[in-house]
Amino acid sequence: MLCIRLDRLFFTVLNTITLFPLDYSSVQLFFIMDILTYAERKDLINRVAALTLGEPTRLRNWLPAEHFLSIGTDKIPLNYGFNVVAYCERKAWIATPGLLIRLLQVWKAELGINQLITRLQALQPPQYHPSNRPWDTCLVHIEIPWISRDVTRQAIEGFGYPLHPNPFQPGVRVLVVSGPAQSGKTYTCEFLRYIRAMFGPGEFELATLDYKNVPVAGFGPKELIGLLMDQVNPQWQLQHGSNPLPDLSNQQPAHWVRELCKRLRDEVVRSETTWCFVLDGFDAPNVPQLVLQCIQYFVSLCAGREDFEPEKDLLRLVLLGFNESIPDYGKRVRIDLLKDPGPADIRAYFCCYAAYRGVEIPPEALDDLVALVLDDQQELHDPQNGTGMLEQPSPSRMYRIAQKASLIARTVIRQELAS
Repeated sequence: MLCIRLDRLFFTVLNTITLFPLDYSSVQLFFIMDILTYAERKDLINRVAALTLGEPTRLRNWLPAEHFLSIGTDKIPLNYGFNVVAYCERKAWIATPGLLIRLLQVWKAELGINQLITRLQALQPPQYHPSNRPWDTCLVHIEIPWISRDVTRQAIEGFGYPLHPNPFQPGVRVLVVSGPAQSGKTYTCEFLRYIRAMFGPGEFELATLDYKNVPVAGFGPKELIGLLMDQVNPQWQLQHGSNPLPDLSNQQPAHWVRELCKRLRDEVVRSETTWCFVLDGFDAPNVPQLVLQCIQYFVSLCAGREDFEPEKDLLRLVLLGFNESIPDYGKRVRIDLLKDPGPADIRAYFCCYAAYRGVEIPPEALDDLVALVLDDQQELHDPQNGTGMLEQPSPSRMYRIAQKASLIARTVIRQELAS
């Protein structure tokens, strides 16, 4: 294992990051997952640029549409090609088959591309956690640390425990994550995807819905449940005939909401698979009241407080921002109030990252690096901001701390490995 020298470490931090930001080409050399070689990455960026000319719809036959919003747009073809390849490489195991493999299918008739696809198919998701407990990881992607979040870790682990009384490991079915804008609530999805990748796709399936991406006009409980059912079973509307979901019509709203939620529950039961539903942004001021009531009832259904049968215990729910009152239902609902990471959290991240890269950081260097991260007067410039990959409007201190920690760790250890 390599050991970072203290004097060289701070020369790297103070000069490489602060005074001499990396240029665009050097950022291409350093990529998160190290799945592609530099030559492969450069070739794929050029291919995507030539294919799309900056227009996302030209990839619609190969990449699922829900990823286009995350990738963003850029009218400069090479920039857009870079963003597409960066996204697919960072999130290689977000889907099956992986996004990189799906992208490469465009050129699969070429021998070199076919060989690359075969190589990627043999790869396994990277394991960042040093123990046999994936919930303890401080990394889910290397560019942004997974720091602190103890309640979220415990809750997601509790998703796998049964609901029968157990004083040592009580089952959890609902997690509510609360915090200011840009505090990392949405990044919880990446943690869930990491856990799923570590256990394999048979452990649970993930369905996500971000309120800012839904059509606000006419959006109600029926639309909410329908969008979630689309992810559980894309054929459900054909299978249920001309009236797949009940209308409000003459029913009481409360009864209608219950019926809708139970229809979703029944679709999950038919799938014979545990589903984790992630609802993001439903703390927005314009969310209809009936939608909020629907979510509140769905919480009780997930927590086993309504019409519970052990064989139907396949629902898990994560609310990323939700202001309505929710009972804890005997600790089956957990609330994670996000706060700034402390020194111990930063230290754990550096140790986790260094162990993954096979580098040892001396204890005295760790103390100084932690102090640098938490020093609000020391601003570091991230060269990747030029590509739009890490830009965030008015990021919270939580985000800035995570970004600084990641930038320092990546730059210092990359320089050490290159020396």
